[in-house]
Amino acid sequence: MTGLKSMVGGDAGWMRRYKGGWLQKRESRKEELFRQVVKIERTLVTANAA
Repeated sequence: MTGLKSMVGGDAGWMRRYKGGWLQKRESRKEELFRQVVKIERTLVTANAA
């Protein structure tokens, strides 16, 4: 994750051109990951309750 950030941050021109789309993609990916984490947590909770 850190490597990707520094790679993207290192190319300022690329960042300026694609920042909008990149941020949107990043947000949707974050949402996706969050949903997966929630799913896993729910599974663990039901497994612990059983």
